[in-house]
Amino acid sequence: MGYFRARPAQSGRNEKPPVLVILGGLDNLKTEMIRHSDYFMGRGFATLVVENPDTGENPLEFRPESSAMLDTVADYIRSRGDLDTGRVAVYGWSMGGYLGTLGGLRNDIYKAVVNIGGPSDSSFGPEHCEKAPAWIVAPYTVFANMNPLTTPRQAMCRYYEAFRLSSQLKMPSAAQLRKPILMVNGAREDLVSGDEPASLAALGFNVTQLVYGEDGHTAESHMREHLEFTANWLLQRLRAGD
Repeated sequence: MGYFRARPAQSGRNEKPPVLVILGGLDNLKTEMIRHSDYFMGRGFATLVVENPDTGENPLEFRPESSAMLDTVADYIRSRGDLDTGRVAVYGWSMGGYLGTLGGLRNDIYKAVVNIGGPSDSSFGPEHCEKAPAWIVAPYTVFANMNPLTTPRQAMCRYYEAFRLSSQLKMPSAAQLRKPILMVNGAREDLVSGDEPASLAALGFNVTQLVYGEDGHTAESHMREHLEFTANWLLQRLRAGD
């Protein structure tokens, strides 16, 4: 289930809009991401807002393989004749950045990936997992069908090792390595590892990093600024014919 939103086509113009798939955070409902959709629609995108697994109307469980939901989204986009299927990107906010990055890399329809404060690789490694705040670890434990009151932190961390991008994409293709990824966050982030952009770059991925020094998770205090940066970045990388 998702919200497809686009401005009415202008009379006499046959130009098809680019498409941005938007995922919210760990427990964000679709309605909470409308402000993001509004902004990108104002910049000329058609948007499709979907929820994370275990949230709202999404019946999937939060697991790496649930990133296949972006294949279903891709099929829907291809089924429409009023969209530019050569200019499609995915935008993930917080935990939505994880599935957005994984699913966006795995499907060729997505030409660019935006990860706003989301985990991808090092956040699921033992060094970060064992020191992450308890309140953010608890829902992960529930998703794994473990009791957060009785499960040792080390057991949960062992389970989430498999979520690492390096575990899911052991041999990324040349096309996956070339696909542009924008990672945005605040320098005072404490929920995900600050090493995420460097981790993906070390794996050979094409990463652009934007960090706000006086901000925290998702750099939300500077959201208007990074929405503008993101839209400009996307439009440059989704140029017709590229």
